[in-house]
Amino acid sequence: MNIIDRGLTPFLEYLNTFPNSNEVTMSMVKGPLAALGATLCDLWIPAGDKEIQLLSNDGFEVSKELYQRISLSFHSPLTDSFINGTTIVLQVSQALEKYPSLEVDREYWEDLIETYGDGDLVHVPIFSKGFPIGMYTFVSDQINEWTPDKYSRLAAVAAALALWMSHQKSGVLGFDYKSSSGL
Repeated sequence: MNIIDRGLTPFLEYLNTFPNSNEVTMSMVKGPLAALGATLCDLWIPAGDKEIQLLSNDGFEVSKELYQRISLSFHSPLTDSFINGTTIVLQVSQALEKYPSLEVDREYWEDLIETYGDGDLVHVPIFSKGFPIGMYTFVSDQINEWTPDKYSRLAAVAAALALWMSHQKSGVLGFDYKSSSGL
């Protein structure tokens, strides 16, 4: 199913068909995140207590090869957002300045800027029943003015993803989540 209307309602309806995670990230870029200039998108889920793993990616193929699992002890905007449960928005070039640990992959970040521009790098935690169950991240080809409405859009997308991810039909979180969260 293609998301033609870029609103949240069609995105929710689409998620209710329980598409695979690669289709979800693609629909996020073309759907509710398009208004924010999204050019690529990743979905992340916990991998035990100490790591997060890439669930799906739409966009920069190098991301799939380089970042499959990330230790939560690695200081990055992704891990900070997940651990602290807060949305983090910064320009791609600012990520290198603010997070010196990313220097190890400087070439990746420079290629990302060259390919997509030095727009926003956005990290949004996904919660269900008060627990972090994932993250979505995206790169924008623009620098947005982050108004309350835009932050609300990010939260609404996260809420929609939480419903999809935590539903048994999505197959995303598996048995461990269901048994530990009381689903």
